[in-house]
Amino acid sequence: MRIVVRTEIDSFQEADGSKQLLKIRALNEYDPKITGQYKNLIETRKGQLISTEFKNNSCKISKWAIQSMLSNVDQVKLGFVTRTNFKSNKKHQVVGLHKFATKDLLTHLNLSYTNGWGIFRAMIDLCMNQPSDGKYFFVRDPNKMVLRLYTVRPESTEVGSQDL
Repeated sequence: MRIVVRTEIDSFQEADGSKQLLKIRALNEYDPKITGQYKNLIETRKGQLISTEFKNNSCKISKWAIQSMLSNVDQVKLGFVTRTNFKSNKKHQVVGLHKFATKDLLTHLNLSYTNGWGIFRAMIDLCMNQPSDGKYFFVRDPNKMVLRLYTVRPESTEVGSQDL
Protein backbone atom coordinates (compact mmCIF):
# COMPACT_ATOMS: atom_id res chain seq x y z
CA MET A 1 0.00 0.00 0.00
CA ARG A 2 1.31 3.40 -0.91
CA ILE A 3 0.25 6.47 1.07
CA VAL A 4 0.93 10.10 0.26
CA VAL A 5 1.04 12.45 3.24
CA ARG A 6 1.06 16.23 2.98
CA THR A 7 3.14 17.86 5.70
CA GLU A 8 4.33 21.33 6.61
CA ILE A 9 7.51 22.82 8.01
CA ASP A 10 7.32 26.16 9.80
CA SER A 11 10.92 27.31 9.70
CA PHE A 12 14.57 26.35 9.78
CA GLN A 13 17.66 27.46 11.67
CA GLU A 14 21.35 27.22 10.98
CA ALA A 15 23.15 25.00 13.48
CA ASP A 16 26.66 23.56 13.14
CA GLY A 17 26.78 24.48 9.47
CA SER A 18 23.56 22.65 8.58
CA LYS A 19 19.90 23.56 8.41
CA GLN A 20 17.61 22.19 11.12
CA LEU A 21 13.90 22.07 10.30
CA LEU A 22 11.52 23.47 12.93
CA LYS A 23 7.89 23.15 13.94
CA ILE A 24 6.82 26.21 15.98
CA ARG A 25 3.64 26.16 18.06
CA ALA A 26 2.13 28.23 20.88
CA LEU A 27 0.33 27.28 24.07
CA ASN A 28 -2.02 30.06 25.13
CA GLU A 29 -2.76 30.94 28.72
CA TYR A 30 -6.53 31.24 28.78
CA ASP A 31 -7.14 32.14 32.45
CA PRO A 32 -4.28 33.04 34.82
CA LYS A 33 -6.39 32.12 37.86
CA ILE A 34 -6.60 28.52 36.64
CA THR A 35 -3.22 28.09 34.97
CA GLY A 36 -1.24 29.83 37.69
CA GLN A 37 0.18 32.64 35.57
CA TYR A 38 2.69 31.64 32.92
CA LYS A 39 4.88 34.65 33.73
CA ASN A 40 5.60 33.45 37.26
CA LEU A 41 5.81 29.72 36.52
CA ILE A 42 8.11 30.04 33.50
CA GLU A 43 10.80 31.62 35.69
CA THR A 44 10.54 29.43 38.77
CA ARG A 45 8.82 26.16 37.82
CA LYS A 46 9.31 25.59 34.11
CA GLY A 47 9.22 21.79 34.40
CA GLN A 48 5.96 21.88 36.33
CA LEU A 49 4.42 24.22 33.76
CA ILE A 50 5.47 21.98 30.87
CA SER A 51 4.16 18.79 32.50
CA THR A 52 0.85 20.49 33.36
CA GLU A 53 0.42 21.69 29.79
CA PHE A 54 1.29 18.20 28.48
CA LYS A 55 -1.43 16.76 30.69
CA ASN A 56 -4.07 19.39 29.88
CA ASN A 57 -3.32 19.59 26.13
CA SER A 58 -2.12 16.06 25.40
CA CYS A 59 -4.22 15.62 22.25
CA LYS A 60 -3.07 18.91 20.72
CA ILE A 61 0.61 18.38 21.57
CA SER A 62 0.48 14.75 20.40
CA LYS A 63 -0.89 15.92 17.06
CA TRP A 64 1.96 18.41 16.77
CA ALA A 65 4.53 15.72 17.62
CA ILE A 66 3.20 13.30 14.99
CA GLN A 67 3.04 16.09 12.39
CA SER A 68 6.67 16.89 13.21
CA MET A 69 7.73 13.28 12.82
CA LEU A 70 5.90 12.93 9.49
CA SER A 71 7.53 16.08 8.10
CA ASN A 72 10.97 14.97 9.35
CA VAL A 73 11.38 18.05 11.53
CA ASP A 74 14.42 18.15 13.81
CA GLN A 75 13.01 20.31 16.61
CA VAL A 76 9.66 21.42 17.98
CA LYS A 77 9.60 24.81 19.68
CA LEU A 78 6.71 25.49 22.07
CA GLY A 79 6.04 29.10 22.99
CA PHE A 80 4.10 30.05 26.09
CA VAL A 81 1.86 32.98 25.19
CA THR A 82 -0.20 35.20 27.47
CA ARG A 83 -2.41 38.22 26.91
CA THR A 84 -0.97 41.54 27.98
CA ASN A 85 -4.47 42.49 29.19
CA PHE A 86 -6.83 39.58 29.84
CA LYS A 87 -9.89 41.65 28.95
CA SER A 88 -8.55 42.30 25.45
CA ASN A 89 -7.74 39.65 22.86
CA LYS A 90 -5.66 42.01 20.72
CA LYS A 91 -2.18 42.05 22.30
CA HIS A 92 -0.15 39.04 23.37
CA GLN A 93 3.38 38.41 24.52
CA VAL A 94 5.58 35.33 24.46
CA VAL A 95 6.77 34.77 28.03
CA GLY A 96 8.81 31.64 27.41
CA LEU A 97 10.05 29.15 24.86
CA HIS A 98 11.00 25.51 25.22
CA LYS A 99 12.48 23.34 22.50
CA PHE A 100 12.33 19.58 22.07
CA ALA A 101 13.95 17.19 19.67
CA THR A 102 11.06 15.52 17.83
CA LYS A 103 11.94 12.04 19.10
CA ASP A 104 12.26 13.33 22.67
CA LEU A 105 8.82 14.92 22.43
CA LEU A 106 7.32 11.61 21.29
CA THR A 107 9.02 9.90 24.24
CA HIS A 108 7.71 12.52 26.71
CA LEU A 109 4.19 11.96 25.41
CA ASN A 110 4.60 8.15 25.44
CA LEU A 111 3.76 7.92 21.74
CA SER A 112 4.93 5.20 19.41
CA TYR A 113 5.47 6.21 15.80
CA THR A 114 5.01 2.63 14.52
CA ASN A 115 1.93 2.11 16.67
CA GLY A 116 0.37 5.20 15.06
CA TRP A 117 0.90 3.69 11.61
CA GLY A 118 -0.64 0.44 12.86
CA ILE A 119 -3.77 2.26 13.98
CA PHE A 120 -3.91 4.11 10.67
CA ARG A 121 -3.57 0.80 8.81
CA ALA A 122 -6.45 -0.70 10.84
CA MET A 123 -8.65 2.25 9.90
CA ILE A 124 -7.76 1.90 6.21
CA ASP A 125 -8.49 -1.85 6.34
CA LEU A 126 -11.86 -1.12 7.90
CA CYS A 127 -12.73 1.21 5.03
CA MET A 128 -11.45 -1.25 2.44
CA ASN A 129 -13.67 -4.01 3.91
CA GLN A 130 -16.85 -2.00 3.41
CA PRO A 131 -19.32 -3.63 0.99
CA SER A 132 -19.08 -0.98 -1.72
CA ASP A 133 -17.10 1.98 -2.92
CA GLY A 134 -18.28 5.26 -1.52
CA LYS A 135 -17.54 8.11 0.79
CA TYR A 136 -16.76 7.37 4.42
CA PHE A 137 -15.64 9.52 7.30
CA PHE A 138 -14.59 8.96 10.92
CA VAL A 139 -15.97 11.00 13.80
CA ARG A 140 -14.91 10.66 17.42
CA ASP A 141 -17.70 10.85 19.97
CA PRO A 142 -16.77 13.72 22.31
CA ASN A 143 -18.35 12.10 25.36
CA LYS A 144 -17.27 8.48 24.90
CA MET A 145 -14.19 6.55 23.83
CA VAL A 146 -15.94 5.65 20.57
CA LEU A 147 -14.89 6.29 17.00
CA ARG A 148 -17.75 6.15 14.50
CA LEU A 149 -17.45 5.33 10.80
CA TYR A 150 -20.09 7.11 8.75
CA THR A 151 -21.17 6.15 5.25
CA VAL A 152 -22.55 8.72 2.84
CA ARG A 153 -25.00 6.93 0.59
CA PRO A 154 -24.97 8.33 -2.97
CA GLU A 155 -28.68 7.76 -3.59
CA SER A 156 -29.85 9.75 -0.55
CA THR A 157 -28.87 12.60 1.68
CA GLU A 158 -28.92 10.41 4.80
CA VAL A 159 -25.78 9.28 6.54
CA GLY A 160 -25.49 5.80 8.06
CA SER A 161 -23.18 5.05 11.00
CA GLN A 162 -21.28 2.17 12.53
CA ASP A 163 -19.65 2.16 15.98
CA LEU A 164 -16.04 0.98 16.18
